[in-house]
Amino acid sequence: MDSFFALYRPYNMNAGSEQVLNQVALGVYDQAVESNCPCFIQDIRDLGGLRYAAGAIALLWSEERLEAFQSHGIPVVNVSNTRGAIAGAANVLSDDRAVGKMAAEHLLERKYEHLITVGYKGRTWSDQRLEGFQKALKNRPESLTVVNLELDRKKSPCGPSAYAEQIWEQLAPELEAHPPATGIFTASDWLAWPMMEMMRRHCPDRIYTSGILGVDNLHDSLFDPRRTAGLSSILPGFRTAGSIGLSLLMDAAQQKKNISRISKKIPPERLIRRASTAGDACADPVIGKVTRELWGCLRRGHAISLRKIAKDNQIGLRSLEMRFETGVGVPARTLLADMRVQLGKELLTETNLPVADVSNRCGYANTTTFSNTFRKAVGMTPRDWRKQYQHPFAHSNRTVRMF
Repeated sequence: MDSFFALYRPYNMNAGSEQVLNQVALGVYDQAVESNCPCFIQDIRDLGGLRYAAGAIALLWSEERLEAFQSHGIPVVNVSNTRGAIAGAANVLSDDRAVGKMAAEHLLERKYEHLITVGYKGRTWSDQRLEGFQKALKNRPESLTVVNLELDRKKSPCGPSAYAEQIWEQLAPELEAHPPATGIFTASDWLAWPMMEMMRRHCPDRIYTSGILGVDNLHDSLFDPRRTAGLSSILPGFRTAGSIGLSLLMDAAQQKKNISRISKKIPPERLIRRASTAGDACADPVIGKVTRELWGCLRRGHAISLRKIAKDNQIGLRSLEMRFETGVGVPARTLLADMRVQLGKELLTETNLPVADVSNRCGYANTTTFSNTFRKAVGMTPRDWRKQYQHPFAHSNRTVRMF
């Protein structure tokens, strides 16, 4: 084959769509290497460049966009959840209901009994993520409030930060009606960042008592420490979608298969837990703030001194320990030990770092202590955990902003 497969990446895409295609491109590369793909894979910015392609992967937002591909007579794989499945294309889409389910399970694990979901009214991906969240609650006694935002682009044409006032106007009354320790699931990071910005401005204590979880992990591509640092986020299976998409295009090109009726749903890749869901539900903002500081120090590899942290927060060490006992039922040192084990699980799952390096990153004096503590906490050794749970895309040099 002397043609190429196109990854359609138009110039006018927003940063969120670029992040999706970046993940898709990684999956395309994975599949190309594994299958010894006979074609080049090329980014195409202009639809005219598709005329010699053997197939394309694209974010299709409408049937009209599909027609442009069909005019060139090439098969196309849609990886966009904006409108859901597009008839006439192969659709390899994120399972957004599974995303919502993962979000609910995470906030329930963090023991939040009062929950708010924040969606974008009229968006298929948002509706399905909120639907999956609500379904996962089943008959549990947690209270749930659903907020579907109506955002006027004419009022705020310049991106997510410009929507902050609109978001706050609709969300603030619900926050006021809920206790401080409330879990908040936003259907996208794009909605979470301006919400967090307004919380810092109007009710800063709630940043430390609310468990906030977003979707899409836009943090890595749109990193701005004033807005994105610390937001836990679910990464949908865009990378897997890219791998499957290229496999379908190869079948269409090599075996003359018609792929236009194929539709697949891809489960989320993982949840990246950062400071916004670092600890269990607690109404005490001091405990919430200290928990996030412990989390940040551990993730950055900084030395951790509870005495210094207590002093920085203008509270005595004994008083801090008593507040932890009262607020979350365990000493701060126990919480820190749990965080070390959690970090160990994440590094063993997401990287190929040697166990000795994982032990060092988690703050243990030696590998033996780490292995014994890990086995006692999770019921298996670090190496056994890695064999069972390591992600197929793990890399030793992978950097994840966790704080």
